[in-house]
Amino acid sequence: MKKTILLLALLLAATGARAQRFEYDVRLDYLFNNGSYNASKELFESNKILHGLVFTPLVGVSVRQFGNVSHRAMIGIDVIKEFGIQTPHQDMFKEIVYFYNLEARLRDGGVLSGIAGCFPTSFLEHGFTQDYFSDEIAFRDRNFEGFGVKYRNRRLYADLAFDTFSRRAEDSRERMQLMATGEWNFFRTLSLGWTAYGLYFGPSDRLQNTVYFAKAFAYLKWAPKTDLQALSVSAGWVQTYHRDMAVDGEKLLPGGLMSIQEIRHWNFGLQNNLYFGQDLMPLYAHSYQGVRYAADLYFGKRFYHTQIEGFSLYDRAELYWEPRLADWVTIRFALAAHLGNPTNEFGLFRGWQQIVSVKFNLDSLRPSKIR
Repeated sequence: MKKTILLLALLLAATGARAQRFEYDVRLDYLFNNGSYNASKELFESNKILHGLVFTPLVGVSVRQFGNVSHRAMIGIDVIKEFGIQTPHQDMFKEIVYFYNLEARLRDGGVLSGIAGCFPTSFLEHGFTQDYFSDEIAFRDRNFEGFGVKYRNRRLYADLAFDTFSRRAEDSRERMQLMATGEWNFFRTLSLGWTAYGLYFGPSDRLQNTVYFAKAFAYLKWAPKTDLQALSVSAGWVQTYHRDMAVDGEKLLPGGLMSIQEIRHWNFGLQNNLYFGQDLMPLYAHSYQGVRYAADLYFGKRFYHTQIEGFSLYDRAELYWEPRLADWVTIRFALAAHLGNPTNEFGLFRGWQQIVSVKFNLDSLRPSKIR
């Protein structure tokens, strides 16, 4: 803690230098997410309420170089409170956030940005669907520890990030993940997009086995220009790779078709994620020396662990209202229904969620941002 205070003092003192500017950012995420899954007998997800708030203040310095290059060093802390859980105040201070960020406008008009340190996951602007990261993971795991780079111009967005989120110890596996997303508007209303992910699920001192997991989603997106706030249809193929070295290195390659449709007007919208394919989490129930892989290996919603041989259907339909108050604050009210293949035990409907979220982020207002 003393080192953190000293570093903060040095950053504040440095703002007196002529070429530098004092920087600050405030991020606040509030989430109420009530999941009710009695319809599917909690086979895929358990009934639960996630209700909490994350507050992240950041301060630092920025330096402009040649007018088209900006350097920034920031430090802050994540304060997380999950309501209904009796948490001592000192335990609410979860993780120190600190990073160096470089932004540069290139000759082609694009903006290149690089970041290194312990930095917010929101650096990757496109985000990931819930077969990659569930809403719980997205809320609780706020930062990457590693580096990231992204590039944007009028037609192309692409990013890449590397994260080391656990090191080898007696009961802790070494785990590292590599992520990349992008979208290229190659012809008027048509874009080609991709999302890729790789996880190294390494050994601990006690568990001497390794698992490799990778996933890629390549899609074609149609987004015509209309009077609506948003209208788009994406469709593509999800391919996964799973290899447990404890089972003779057998390779599992399940995949399937995925389509995402969205329509939005007057701040009301409907987003539908449709998946038709194989079980995307085939090693979920596997174990090594009595320790299951489960959520330590797969971070997505368990509805994608279909538990059915061959192809099956899963659909998530979300109806929402998202009034636009400002660029730096978003409020969202949503109802999400989960549907899937009827079985002998339950029908088409598998459960639903009621969601209220507030996101407050001053980053878009900072004067040093390259636009």
